[in-house]
This record gives sequence, C-alpha cells and structure tokens, in this order.
Amino acid sequence: MSVHTTLGAAVVQLHLALRDNTLWAAKSGSGTRPYVAVGHDAVEHIDAAIAELRRARAALVSELRADEDERAARIDAERARRATVPALTPAALGFDDPVETGESRHPLEG
Repeated sequence: MSVHTTLGAAVVQLHLALRDNTLWAAKSGSGTRPYVAVGHDAVEHIDAAIAELRRARAALVSELRADEDERAARIDAERARRATVPALTPAALGFDDPVETGESRHPLEG
C-alpha cells in the first residue's frame, strides 16, 4: 500500500474517531449503542489511525532511504566519471604553466 493510501486510511479513522467522540462528548448514543460504547469506538478509531500513521511513516522512511542510496550512487558515478576527465590546466591546453616557469604574466599577454 502506498504512503498516500495509508495516510488516507488514517484520515478516515480520524474522521470516525471525531464522529464518535462528538457523540461521547454530548453523552448521546448512536442508535441502539449507548454513548459509553461509542466513546470506546472513538478510542479504537484513534488506535487504528495511529497504526496507519506508523505504517505510513515506516514506508516513507524506507522510500527516503532508498532515494538517498540512489542519489549517493549517482553522485559516486559522476565523481568517478569526472576523475577520468583531464583537468583544464595550462599544460593540458598547450601552454607553459606560469607558476612553474616563474612568469608573472599570462602566456597570451604580449
């Protein structure tokens, strides 16, 4: 079940808990059920919502960790690829390195 679906199930449970809690607070039963039983139903719906939220949290944490692992692999691959690309140094471009030759001017300056 997706995180979105699990969160939706938690919302449904919270709506049911709110309905039952409203009846409990008004000391009003639900048809043939006394208000005390409806209050217990509210607690059960809250427990079910908490369980759904825990499932959603666990699934989301798992997805986030998988994404972090995939991202780290992409970064490592890019770093490895860049390590094989020659650096753009004056020597790589066919110029003498002014630091090594002691020159203070750029080689293209007259």
